[in-house]
Amino acid sequence: MIQRTLAALILAAALTVGSASAQFGDDSPEAQTVLVLVTADERFSELIKAYPDYNYYIEDNNETWFVELFVEDEDIWLGEAVVDAETLEIVDMEIGEGDPEALEITPELQQVIDTISADDRLAPVLANFPEYQVEVFDEGEFAVVAFFAGDDDEEDFFLGEAFIHKETRDIEGIMVAQLLSAEQIAERTPQIIAIAESDPAVAAILAEIGTTAPSVEYHAFEGTWGVYYEDGFRFYEILVGPPEEEESISGELVVLHVESYSEFDTTELEQMERDNAIALAFEADAFQTMDLPEDWFTRTTPLGDGIYGVDFVTEDGTLILQVVVDLPANRIIETRSDA
Repeated sequence: MIQRTLAALILAAALTVGSASAQFGDDSPEAQTVLVLVTADERFSELIKAYPDYNYYIEDNNETWFVELFVEDEDIWLGEAVVDAETLEIVDMEIGEGDPEALEITPELQQVIDTISADDRLAPVLANFPEYQVEVFDEGEFAVVAFFAGDDDEEDFFLGEAFIHKETRDIEGIMVAQLLSAEQIAERTPQIIAIAESDPAVAAILAEIGTTAPSVEYHAFEGTWGVYYEDGFRFYEILVGPPEEEESISGELVVLHVESYSEFDTTELEQMERDNAIALAFEADAFQTMDLPEDWFTRTTPLGDGIYGVDFVTEDGTLILQVVVDLPANRIIETRSDA
């Protein structure tokens, strides 16, 4: 692989990255350097030119960086790369195809679609949506046949898809949405939350941000559940589903991954936490009742686990009030006054 200087990478990226906007993940200066490296690579250049308003997700995995590029508004996946954190070499890369091109449904292709529609796995699902729609997309050597609910209110409701080899017309695979009724989803939601919150990583998150009611989504295509928490700073996603390494014949569900996202970088998050600690300290009775001098300021000290010490200090450095707050629990632990 050809090594480039950072200056050369920045120049190349300026010609290609367009007006990308971060959606999730790390947005630190180091992450931006990695983004510049990936988007400047010639393997990504044509896609970047075609989709200048792309989005990205960057994750620091200690020894490597993971970068994913996509167009969120149009649901287009552009690709992903893994970058060595020490050498900044791209060690792995997968390029997407962009927006797949729709194919004309010829009489010959329609015969194959009819066969797919009658498949024992797909037919029971389609029977519930008699006005379902079919779209066919070009994916290299395959044609992808996608089935969607035809009701106006369910315009984008995905029902299933099949892969057809364009030369042989052989059906290479069929994937079917695992539909649940609204009642079934509501009935299973408490169980899904319990599975998520029993995971040690999730328990640690909840201990930090405080217990909060999550939102839950069922992903019919994958047969997985998304459990989502937020604390005003970060958004936490917990994916619950069948074990990935084997078919879950017993119906067992486990936590598949835990991710946290933020639109703020580390410095911004720290400042927001400090600001919230000060705002909570203002609610202390001691602060409400004391006579403060004309000139005073606050300083904050993180004490760990979301606990902050907030000092109220005079201009000459004299401590007049200290409030210790617990941000996850949104409570004042103690106050000490030297006034």
